[in-house]
Amino acid sequence: MPQKQKLKPHFKIKINQSKTLSEMRKAKDYETIPKNLKQYAWQYFRDVEIDKEKLKSLAVFVVDKTYRIVANLTQVDNYTRTFFAKVIPFFWDTFQNRGVDIFYILDNTFKNDGKFEVIVELFQFTGMAVVTPYSESGNPGYETVEKQIKEYMAPLRMIMYLEKDAIVNYLDQVLKLAKESQYLSIFCNKASNDSRVELLN
Repeated sequence: MPQKQKLKPHFKIKINQSKTLSEMRKAKDYETIPKNLKQYAWQYFRDVEIDKEKLKSLAVFVVDKTYRIVANLTQVDNYTRTFFAKVIPFFWDTFQNRGVDIFYILDNTFKNDGKFEVIVELFQFTGMAVVTPYSESGNPGYETVEKQIKEYMAPLRMIMYLEKDAIVNYLDQVLKLAKESQYLSIFCNKASNDSRVELLN
């Protein structure tokens, strides 16, 4: 049965992304602060015993929190890109190394304000495979989308699938694909200020 959850952090890692980016910009630092944050997170995972279920809860929290941070950004620059490229992949690697692979499915309505493109760009910077049913030449059929998802599933890449409007709707098929997979599959169709998600398996 799918489970609906209101997410709460299950860990004591506190990374204030807004403050971190402000400090990076002030110091003109692309290296030291991200490196220190990864070291901080590495020490946490080294020192704290986490069972598989709590690790899954943590993975759900981190991927969904990452989306909500991106959705509420007011500035995107090279410091932002550096943060997402150098800090967030550590969490994906840690989860995968402990047997938790994430398939995050996002269904939301985005205005033509560039927010959708920012989400795609920054999640790609984290190393996650991002799949959307849109292309410059038109909207590909579901068979193309499914093929792309399965190609990412084969080597167990972390996957994000997102739709931005009702023009294309392959959600039923993608949700079914996710439920039948070995991924920790998470469905979000709430506003970015609502932390409820649905666990599919």
